[in-house]
Amino acid sequence: MNRSDMNELLRRLWKSPMVCAVCDILWIYVLMEVTRLVFLWENIGSFRITPSSFMLISHGGLLFDTSAIMYVNALWLILAFLPLHVKERPGWWKAVKLTYIVTNSVALLANLCDTVFYGYRHQRSTMSLFTEFGNEGNIAKIIGVEVLTHWYLLVLLIVMIWSMWKLFRNPGRRPAQPLRHYYLGNTLRLGFWVAFFIFGVRGCTFSSVTRPIAVGYAQRFATNPEDVDLVLNTPFAILRTTGSSPDKSPEFFSNPADLAAEYSPDHPAPADSAAVLRGHNVVFLVLESFSAEYSGLLNPDLEGGQYKGYMPFLDSLMTRSVRFERTYSNSGFSIDALPSLLASTPRMKKSFVVSPYSLNHVSGIGELLERKGYSSSWFLGADNESLGIQGFTRQAGMKKYYGKNEYVADSRFRGMKDFDGTWGIWDGKFLKFFRTKIGEMRQPFVTGIFTITNHHPLKLPEELESKYPEERRPNYRTVRYTDDCLREFFAEASREPWFDNTLFVISADHAYLHTPEHEEYNNLLGHTRIPIILHDPSGKLQPHVHPGMMQQIDVLPTLLGLLGYDRPFFAFGRDVFADEREGKEPWAFRWDHTPQIIMGDWMLVADTETWQAKTLHNFVKDPLMKNNLAGRGLPEEARLLRKLHAIVQTYSERQLANKVFK
Repeated sequence: MNRSDMNELLRRLWKSPMVCAVCDILWIYVLMEVTRLVFLWENIGSFRITPSSFMLISHGGLLFDTSAIMYVNALWLILAFLPLHVKERPGWWKAVKLTYIVTNSVALLANLCDTVFYGYRHQRSTMSLFTEFGNEGNIAKIIGVEVLTHWYLLVLLIVMIWSMWKLFRNPGRRPAQPLRHYYLGNTLRLGFWVAFFIFGVRGCTFSSVTRPIAVGYAQRFATNPEDVDLVLNTPFAILRTTGSSPDKSPEFFSNPADLAAEYSPDHPAPADSAAVLRGHNVVFLVLESFSAEYSGLLNPDLEGGQYKGYMPFLDSLMTRSVRFERTYSNSGFSIDALPSLLASTPRMKKSFVVSPYSLNHVSGIGELLERKGYSSSWFLGADNESLGIQGFTRQAGMKKYYGKNEYVADSRFRGMKDFDGTWGIWDGKFLKFFRTKIGEMRQPFVTGIFTITNHHPLKLPEELESKYPEERRPNYRTVRYTDDCLREFFAEASREPWFDNTLFVISADHAYLHTPEHEEYNNLLGHTRIPIILHDPSGKLQPHVHPGMMQQIDVLPTLLGLLGYDRPFFAFGRDVFADEREGKEPWAFRWDHTPQIIMGDWMLVADTETWQAKTLHNFVKDPLMKNNLAGRGLPEEARLLRKLHAIVQTYSERQLANKVFK
């Protein structure tokens, strides 16, 4: 091929539709980064930026910009690569160019508007903005004043629009081609962009074990809580919260004093006398899908008193720990477990991490205990982006994160040889990694691990298949496996110098999601029952069965009392020991498709249209919950409804105002 042929080939390639589209997309990346830098410059006093934190922000920003760019440019790409001859008509490519200019101009305008209005809200705008300011009559005046004050941003927008107009690479009408080449070529090009769209909106991954990124995932790239707004961009924040605008707070109580008297998440500083574990380390062990049904100890009457269960080690550990008469999860989904356990934030209508409130401040265990000199970290053997857990644990103040990537990178372990082929590293292997890393931590520390093996497809390591014979249910084998892994973890950890000065908090994320084997668990109450255990090897927290109940959102406030936290704090749950000393009636709340409340021997489920009782059961007298007593005028119905109304209204008001922390 001579030089002229090569030049002609390069010229044709340069003008090809794919190269033109790539150039157009790359220019939008540049402009999006310009708006991020302007956002930082305009609000520099709100951020604490270092070179290392800015590198992390830029990495995350690229992921969120990619997602936003794909959402915003989807229509333009379809019009440009539609495999039909209609696009060869005169004027088609002018419409394509206009679509590109208009959609991207709106996206850039949104970023620049947030640059100004961030000073009012200190949060990227989401769809909640339209709810918050929908009835304000002076918005036009405010906007007009800000446009005049920030005229230079308007000039910048005009320059960016002009640059898109001038630099747009429009391939125009293509030379005549055989029909099969025309349709095949355009279909393949469109297929590429469809694939890249899926890749982009999921967070630059095709992995099936991760969710499409949501606004809360930006926490994963924020060294400081406020940095999350630099990671995000406004088009993404608005588009990903479309359809999930916060509902108007229900007003069951018109008098704030009456509401606070019934329920308040504002906790005074714990009593100094309650701090029996002052300075103790804290280790969370969050177990995937461990229902209370699997415990022989918790079910002495099951199967005529002959039931042994499938978690013998945890049963034995419970006899040497504090456990409660009744323990409940706040949701049936893994994504809700850590907000409940680490930040006392329950699921309401939606999971917190994908709700319009996901960028709100939370009072997380890592942040609170950091004030008392604790180091903090979290461990998950799955993909580092799985379930957005890395992002939320950072939001809860956990400074370090160890996932599958860190396990594979540690030469002391076997890397991908210990990958289960679906989710991540086998529980037994990752618990060894967890124990090893704990030994390297500065004390006091708060850390935790989320196990994964007791999850569909319920696989076991090949070398252990023969050790765990087939059971009545496939998940019973993986329950036994994880229970044995915990036995080994505690045996080895007990020889470590940090062990005796450590409180272990053991909780399932939720009960197993499939139909329980025993009828006693096949109802709404049974679906909430999980083990929650407080194990203190030092014996300062004396082992016993504590009367009453504990739910996941009670863990944080209860821990703060035991550890001697000496400041007021915010938590939607209860300090169960403090409430008992003050004579307060225990309760547990759950919103899993429907809002539910448990008090005493009663469970009530509310209808979200009328906010009246849908069902009411006395689960002690009616353990199978067959006899619905709702609507009979029982005083228990009014009492439970009042508490449920107070919890829901308080949660909504505090989240809407972002007043959920101290």
